[in-house]
Amino acid sequence: MTAKNKNHIFLTLLASALLLLILFQVHHFKSQIFLTPESLSPVEILMLIEMLFVVLYFLASIIWLINSVRRAKGAGDYLLILYGMFCLALLVVEKVMVDEIGREIRLGWETTGEMGILHACLLIQIVYCFAIWIRIRVAGTFRQA
Repeated sequence: MTAKNKNHIFLTLLASALLLLILFQVHHFKSQIFLTPESLSPVEILMLIEMLFVVLYFLASIIWLINSVRRAKGAGDYLLILYGMFCLALLVVEKVMVDEIGREIRLGWETTGEMGILHACLLIQIVYCFAIWIRIRVAGTFRQA
């Protein structure tokens, strides 16, 4: 395994770990995250930084997949590209759910449905990271772009 493969596997595992951390933070620090809409708590700032890394990882993995499709014409890569784009679209759903959760917590309402949707989105993105990890690790060498 080349050093470049190891770096990309590390980034994939880091993105997965950050998504799991966000999943934990949303549940555990609910009162700190959704305190006021006008200001950001330290936990919210940390979550934004984590999410920014995840967005950059998704974009980089999609670009890598597009480049590998051009070279090898792998049918599985087309599906991973679509899955990656779906995960990027889920970021919009996550933003809406976080806003709704914050609003409903401030109003004292139940947030079970919104939390379920948010958790499902994050888990779908973790599965994408796992699929990329398999693509890099098992499906062969990491082709240079």
